[in-house]
Amino acid sequence: MSESPVALAGRKSEIGENPSTPLLARKELLTVADLRREYGFGRDLSSQLIRLLPHIKVGAAGCGDRLLVRRDDIDQLCRASSKSGTSLWHIVREFSPTSLTVWLKEFSR
Repeated sequence: MSESPVALAGRKSEIGENPSTPLLARKELLTVADLRREYGFGRDLSSQLIRLLPHIKVGAAGCGDRLLVRRDDIDQLCRASSKSGTSLWHIVREFSPTSLTVWLKEFSR
């Protein structure tokens, strides 16, 4: 049974909020808040991961930088972490951006 257009229009949902959202509708660049909401990471872990992975800075001068990371990079890191049995906190504490890139290449083969 499909929902009526009125019911669909009344539903509030944020793009990227639900993993079942079609891929084209999901956000590809994620902020710290997005990581917290979508992946359930804490504030500190989210901030550290974004700084460790390739990221871009956006924002007006004097307003602080807003860091964005690609969803694919976070997903690849989570898969490698799970596959290796290495906690994300261990990765954040022990890896540099360069060594993380080398480590991730091992798991993408």
